[in-house]
Amino acid sequence: MPKSNNDKILLTPHPSLRLALNRHTKSSLLQLIEQWSQPVKNEPQDENKNIAELVASYKEFKKSGSKRKLIDKIFDDLGGLTYLQLAQLDLKYCRERSKNRQWSALKLCWENNTARREIKAMTKLRWQLSNHMSPFFKHHLYIESHENSWWMRLSINDGVAPNVIPPTGNIVYLVYFVDSEYLLSTKVKSEFKAYIMQALIKSFTCHEIQEWDLKGKYVDSLEQLLLHRESQGSFSLYRLNQVDDNPLLHPVKKKKPGDASGKTRRKRNSRIVSEDLKREKERERTLKENFGSDEQPALDHVEIKIKLPFDSSSSYEVGSDPITTVMRFEGTNVIEGIKKMIPLEIAKQPLPAFMSNLHSLAKNYVEVDENGIVAE
Repeated sequence: MPKSNNDKILLTPHPSLRLALNRHTKSSLLQLIEQWSQPVKNEPQDENKNIAELVASYKEFKKSGSKRKLIDKIFDDLGGLTYLQLAQLDLKYCRERSKNRQWSALKLCWENNTARREIKAMTKLRWQLSNHMSPFFKHHLYIESHENSWWMRLSINDGVAPNVIPPTGNIVYLVYFVDSEYLLSTKVKSEFKAYIMQALIKSFTCHEIQEWDLKGKYVDSLEQLLLHRESQGSFSLYRLNQVDDNPLLHPVKKKKPGDASGKTRRKRNSRIVSEDLKREKERERTLKENFGSDEQPALDHVEIKIKLPFDSSSSYEVGSDPITTVMRFEGTNVIEGIKKMIPLEIAKQPLPAFMSNLHSLAKNYVEVDENGIVAE
């Protein structure tokens, strides 16, 4: 491991270190203590045994004892936290509250569509990234696996006293979706950005990294939009295995004795008369065709810049140039919000393709020409 990525450097008790511990719940801290007790490869057995015995003394806190006393005990027993323990502490907090940050998408690009060289081991990626960044600044890099992604915490320690946690601006979080060409990144300071990008390019042996026009708060939704662009909308039924495996087989559901709920429901629904049943069914069919049956991936903002021709029937003299209009949508889930506007008849079908296909465009900013074509 490069010298700048030393896991064992000890940070002694300090107000900033106590704050990092205090923002976790007591149960979360106990989980971390248990994680720290796991045997480490190439570590002396005596050291691993001492840690395991130490962790056993924390069992009483599961039933009683305040979080403050727990933190005091951690400082008394461990004398502080190592760089590795701090990284695990911080990354756990970041992952569990990922929607509190703004994430930007990055795309790894290989020249002439050459096959990418996949990295199968986190330890290898950690070593390569750290090795490429070591000539430029002191740092600590930690990577851990979560489901189908690798979460990374990069702490840049240049100009920071040995016993002090680096400021928030010196810490970068990255998420790599394994076996894909996409990553997510939090904001990176301009003075570090070029070096970090260069280290990523060399580690993944790619030609360049493109900053994809996709940002958001929800990591899971950004993953869906990036990795499943071609299987959104009605195609998501196949991706999520929600289609009938045997459409020719129609099993008859046996009615339980004394079950009158179905009859009551039909009687109640029969009182509701649709004014235009055909129109309602067509609306539901088109809605399912465009968006599928499931909740849409969450984007918190979308901006659409569209060029529209002037109304030729107008009596006013106007130029031939189209008028440019910008529409901005904001909310917890913009695409789902657009979908729900249709049953409420706030929006009328058919929707323009650039709106019904937002889930497949995977962009926050969309430009549409006067012919309704989305710019690449």
